[in-house]
Amino acid sequence: MKYFCPSAFLLLPLSSKSSRLLFAMVAVAAISFSLEVSAHAQTESVLYTFFGTEGGQYPGSTPVLDAAGNVYGTTTSGGLSTCLGIGCGIVFELSPSGTSWNFSEVHTFSGGADGSQPLAGMIIDSAGNLYATTGLGGNDHSCPVLGPGCGTVQEFSPSSNGTWMQKTLVEFNGAGTGWYPLDAVTMDAAGNLYGTTEYGGSTDFCNGENGGCGIVFKLSPNSSGGWTETVLHVFHSYSGDGYVPFSGVALDAAGNLYGTTVKGGASSHCVGFGCGIVYKLSPNSDGTWTETILHTFTGGNDGGEPTAGVVFDSKGNLYGAALVGGKPTACSSPGCGTIFEMSPKSNGSWSFHVIHTFTRSDGAGPWGTPVLDAKGNLYGTTQVGGDSTCNNGSGCGTVFKMSPSSTGWKFTTLHAFTNSPDGFEPEAGVALDQSGNIFGTTVNGGLSTGCCGTVFEIKP
Repeated sequence: MKYFCPSAFLLLPLSSKSSRLLFAMVAVAAISFSLEVSAHAQTESVLYTFFGTEGGQYPGSTPVLDAAGNVYGTTTSGGLSTCLGIGCGIVFELSPSGTSWNFSEVHTFSGGADGSQPLAGMIIDSAGNLYATTGLGGNDHSCPVLGPGCGTVQEFSPSSNGTWMQKTLVEFNGAGTGWYPLDAVTMDAAGNLYGTTEYGGSTDFCNGENGGCGIVFKLSPNSSGGWTETVLHVFHSYSGDGYVPFSGVALDAAGNLYGTTVKGGASSHCVGFGCGIVYKLSPNSDGTWTETILHTFTGGNDGGEPTAGVVFDSKGNLYGAALVGGKPTACSSPGCGTIFEMSPKSNGSWSFHVIHTFTRSDGAGPWGTPVLDAKGNLYGTTQVGGDSTCNNGSGCGTVFKMSPSSTGWKFTTLHAFTNSPDGFEPEAGVALDQSGNIFGTTVNGGLSTGCCGTVFEIKP
């Protein structure tokens, strides 16, 4: 396959973006290139290879780890149910057992109230409960663009007998409540959940539909044992606002929310739809929220179309990734993408700095949100790039590390994927355990046929 960037949007029922259900939007213009790489390889091992259908397939999510070292994740499709003919997806658990890992299914989605097609990863609370979003499903069928249902937020609670109890927290019903959540939720100290949906909120024309440009929402537990949804912000396709938020939000100590949108902003580049923004939402005393645009991408040296969210370091700096942009001569005219840092100023504004520009050989197309370790090192993935012998010369993706120093940031390629047996197209970010081991997924690869994705570990 070739690497696609979302410069002009189309909705596809199946993509992987060629083999996985991604209504996020893929481009009509492809980037093809020949790569040469000198990777600083670590010890990479495959913990599990998905084989399709009943066992789940196409894991496009960042894993989450519990205190015991178990790894949890989702697959976009597969399982016993037959949503869209490809299965509704599963939640899986990998448990360490000596030198191997035991695989089990926590939940198989049915496409009803429990949702279907979980595109994002999960979060875990202090009690071991898992929280997930599903892009489709729910009993409300008023969102027919891509399939039945508008998406859901789910909770999975472990029981003493080893089983899991599933609970639907909210079923999105379109219009003002949002459609199609694409990323994981975030939890605050009071147990409230925050997230985004790709559509909904307004009747603006966005992403080829009059279905709205997306929202930021809050879910709060109520006295009746259920959850109440509150829309905190509605994105619009005008006035410089961003639209189509693929990623979730980050929360600071003051309760402000930060995130990105793939499109919108004041820039006229990126095929006229705008190149996306970084935004901040601040709570007001009357319960409303105020949006501040921290950066508008131009699609040039600063990057563009950020599908990834942002992450904080201990000093309050923000880090994120732009899918395209950077050097215009790399990866054809859109560029291979960038990693950026934003720092707050005393006057309330934010400085913006590109700390890495991808150049094809070190990766291209960083889709998932980066993660920081306790020392301030930054880790992430690129969908393609790396090994020039893989994926018809486009590369099968990489895992990278960036380390701060007095002279700038040092970039290291930790692993370049080769399709089989290690997988290819690591679309999500990675998770770190306390020992510094890195866990992640690839959407494709593992088997010689190119199907159906892997869970991997990289040891330092």
